Amino acid sequence: MNDLLQQFHFLRPWWFIALLPACLCALALWLNQKQDQQLNRVFNPAFLPFLLDKVQVQRKKWPLLGLLLLWGITVFALAGPVWQKIPQPVE
Repeated sequence: MNDLLQQFHFLRPWWFIALLPACLCALALWLNQKQDQQLNRVFNPAFLPFLLDKVQVQRKKWPLLGLLLLWGITVFALAGPVWQKIPQPVE
């Protein structure tokens, strides 16, 4: 089993840098959601629709998690996982 894992590598590992923007976007959305929750602690939630210009909508976490999962799978596929190293022609 250990020998099998040692043979596993990526042809284009630089694609994993593309995970950085996804993590930053997820962090920004998560912090934005926490700000909305802090507003609920300060003010009575019954008065918030009158105090704010927009009606607050309950956000779901599943679309964000699904997008991050798909982004990660795509980056993993673009990195080119292989079991055997194949010479890449460079032009």
